[in-house]
Amino acid sequence: MDAELQIEDFDDPTYDPHTEANSWGDNVDFWKDMLEAWEKNGPVHPGDFRELAGLSEHADYPEGQKTYQVFGTELIRSILNDPETYSMEHFKVGFKAAFGNSLTQMDPPEHTQYRRIFQKVFLPNAIRHWSGSLVEPVVQELIDQFKDLDRVELIEAFTFPYPFEIIYRQLKLPVDQRAIFHKLAIAQSVFQSNMEIASEAGRKLGNYFRVMLEERKKNPGDDLASILAQVEVEGEHLPDDVIISFLRQLINAAGDTTYRSTSNMMVCLLRDNPDQWKMLVEDRSLIRGAIEETLRLHSPVGMAMRKVMRDVELEGVKIAKGSIVETANILVGRDPEIFPNPHQFDITREHPERHMGFSNGPHVCLGQHLARLEMTRALNALLDHFPNMRLDEDYPPPVISGHLMLCPKELHVILH
Repeated sequence: MDAELQIEDFDDPTYDPHTEANSWGDNVDFWKDMLEAWEKNGPVHPGDFRELAGLSEHADYPEGQKTYQVFGTELIRSILNDPETYSMEHFKVGFKAAFGNSLTQMDPPEHTQYRRIFQKVFLPNAIRHWSGSLVEPVVQELIDQFKDLDRVELIEAFTFPYPFEIIYRQLKLPVDQRAIFHKLAIAQSVFQSNMEIASEAGRKLGNYFRVMLEERKKNPGDDLASILAQVEVEGEHLPDDVIISFLRQLINAAGDTTYRSTSNMMVCLLRDNPDQWKMLVEDRSLIRGAIEETLRLHSPVGMAMRKVMRDVELEGVKIAKGSIVETANILVGRDPEIFPNPHQFDITREHPERHMGFSNGPHVCLGQHLARLEMTRALNALLDHFPNMRLDEDYPPPVISGHLMLCPKELHVILH
């Protein structure tokens, strides 16, 4: 039975994935520098982001791997929409070792086949029922814990635990083991710097979810694992290994990115645009603009990687088969040809959704509707309870940092 399942900790239980050296980087203006490089050197040039960011080498890149940076909206869109030429093949090395047979490392037609089944669970009308049964209760329970305080560190108190708690409840994971689940899930994502740790984490999560899935098949409920085990399109179900890999990836894909996006949004509002916070207090129709502007300027995931499957030429640069192209998706949201005054956070901006905060092409984010729902509910609740929220000037202003995954480390606020 589920109640008897135990998740296995690391062989070294003291390991903390958050201290993994050179994982996401502490760069503050990395993407500003990359935008300047684009404007100065053109949209395609050799090199990789980790090297430019001063991080350790890719543990999942073979020695001598040819890598190119790609900037420019149309180039990036063309790459991400051409999976035959620009494949997810590279992810079958490090990513697959950590997460298993995941949608992320698949190309069409296999990817298309399984994604259409997953989509049935994550379309807007399908996730709407989670709003009242999961999202709202989690929001209220967390806010109840600090609503009577004068000051709080908002990431620790709210934006960090909020999306993860929703996932734990979606899966009905045991409360007393959630810390280990979270640690293992985060550790899977360090495959670029520590393949051994990432593989151990993925193996142990996979072992747990395999047994859990069998139990949920025998005694299905309304949890996400039970739903995925039963969902079908035209009589076709998801294979067990694909479901298990999805569950292994879910805590990062849904929790980590949503916590970063919500934290980035609060920095944009409270540090840079307190006048727009006041506008939101008065007019909740502007919430959509606040969310899209955050995803445009500070998408939680800055880039994508693809393996080139044939010799190509991009903007006069010849790129050999087997090379890796790294696309600066976040800079699409800062393209002045699309977004006038692109560095200004403006919740009244027209058509802000033309960013690439959820990527593009066949691998556009499967959970984008749920992420938007969670950000909307979180912001509404904070505006309801704390209309006078502002930065706590006893602490340094928060800073959004990172290169691949962006987020502030702390956000100290005065609540009332």
